[in-house]
Amino acid sequence: MLEAVESLALIEANAVSCIHVVPFRSKYVAFFTIAILLPFVNTDLPDEFRAGELRLWRDQARLLECKDPIEDQIQELHRTRALGNLSQVYLRPTKTAEREV
Repeated sequence: MLEAVESLALIEANAVSCIHVVPFRSKYVAFFTIAILLPFVNTDLPDEFRAGELRLWRDQARLLECKDPIEDQIQELHRTRALGNLSQVYLRPTKTAEREV
């Protein structure tokens, strides 16, 4: 998971508010929720960041290649503080959807 976080743009990594990890075939996919509201007011930024209607930054998805257990990957990410302090929450599966860490 650390590799997936390092693949995010600097502005994205600094604004991750939630990581949702779900099983995908024999691997896992991490969905990073980015807490940035566009457009920005700063006039030094490109038009794509300053123009348009109010919208959230697009979430990012990464396929996790590491075969270590997800819990271990979360602990490694927490130890490195690449995203600051992390809290782990397990959502039990429901009848309508599988859920994971």
